[in-house]
Amino acid sequence: MKIYIIAGDIIDSNRDMINYDFSKMQSNFKKIKSKYGIYACLGNHDYDHKGDSSNRINNFKKVGVNILRDSYVKIDDSFYVIGREDISYERISGIRRKKLSETVNEISGELPIIVLDHQPNNLNEPVSEGIDLQLSGHTHKGQFFPFNLITKRVFKIDYGYLKMDKFQIIVSCGTRTWGPPIRIGSKCEIVNINVTFK
Repeated sequence: MKIYIIAGDIIDSNRDMINYDFSKMQSNFKKIKSKYGIYACLGNHDYDHKGDSSNRINNFKKVGVNILRDSYVKIDDSFYVIGREDISYERISGIRRKKLSETVNEISGELPIIVLDHQPNNLNEPVSEGIDLQLSGHTHKGQFFPFNLITKRVFKIDYGYLKMDKFQIIVSCGTRTWGPPIRIGSKCEIVNINVTFK
């Protein structure tokens, strides 16, 4: 079974909106072949200054990316994928994002749950809700020195893999950069994850 996951920041906020070629994006995304589809949550850079992402989401849908906003999907009767609104959405729009428990309570507890949450904050929440796996991004692993020292202090995990009891999380440093187009001590990556449910 192959499924493609994007943990937010598909574009870089208003900077990309000025020059972004959606036809090129469409061409690139159409090269991705998956029986089970492409799913994404939004990252802090995917919102405009009012928290509205409708135009961007419509363009993502055109290229086959299913955006999950405090919502979930059941994949092949085998597991659930929950996509969370980014925590920055509350500050930008003034609208509270759902508590994870609200979404978890809507689904059956019999199947494994994968959560997409752009920022790896407050890991006690997915642990307490019995989440099996969380996929996050946001940190860029600091992108370059000395910011890597800051992300290590801010986040319990700013890159890589962490297991907390039965909960597991993988944080990718992503494929692009934020701000200056340079990386020192981190890399552009697409992560291939093999998951076995027990």
